[in-house]
Amino acid sequence: PERSFQQRRLLRQIAKLHQELPPVEQVVMERLLINGEVLQDVAEELGYSRGHLSRVRRRCLERIVELRKTEL
Repeated sequence: PERSFQQRRLLRQIAKLHQELPPVEQVVMERLLINGEVLQDVAEELGYSRGHLSRVRRRCLERIVELRKTEL
């Protein structure tokens, strides 16, 4: 029960983080991290380099890790 509560709380925080991200980071978070789409495909569709979207993805993951740390 406690773990379930913590997971729900973390998911709410991630959803809030998503809303606060710049638009391109929101799209990257949705398509790469949630939907599991391929980086190359998303980069081509959005007109960005793979390297740029890779950095954006890393920033999103780092923010999620920081949220997770605050939960512990």
